[in-house]
Amino acid sequence: MKGEIPIYLRITVDGTPKELSVKRSCDPARWNQHAGRASGTKEDVKALNNYLDTYLARVLEAKRKLVENNQMVAASAIKDILMGVDQRNKMLIKIFEDYNADVKKLIGTDYSKSTWTKYDRTKRFTQEFIGLKYKSDDIHIRQLNFDFVKQFELRTQFSGRKR
Repeated sequence: MKGEIPIYLRITVDGTPKELSVKRSCDPARWNQHAGRASGTKEDVKALNNYLDTYLARVLEAKRKLVENNQMVAASAIKDILMGVDQRNKMLIKIFEDYNADVKKLIGTDYSKSTWTKYDRTKRFTQEFIGLKYKSDDIHIRQLNFDFVKQFELRTQFSGRKR
């Protein structure tokens, strides 16, 4: 293989991997796969390895932030932080509305009207549940956790409503 190859970072949490480019490359002859570092003593190798160490520190800091904010530590969440993906606008009901609007456009081709009706009902039940539990119209997707799912399931199961 001729020329340098790009370096990718693999983040794995609970067996789920995510990869992203660290925006650096290395000559394959100088790459130590086991160490995850370039081999050698030249300044360019030292600079690359220092950059990789700094990137690793950013990964650990992203994980620390998730833990500190009581958010789910997932490979995708760490990747989002590293890539600067804006998480502020990811609201659950907004996601439902956007998805359901897309499904509605596909009634008759990819979806039936009854499928859309079930999706819309689930959105309405979820919005009602959020109103009761959080006294809000919507919640950030990072607030979703097992307790939310369990309480939502119990409420819809015992409310006497069809799902």
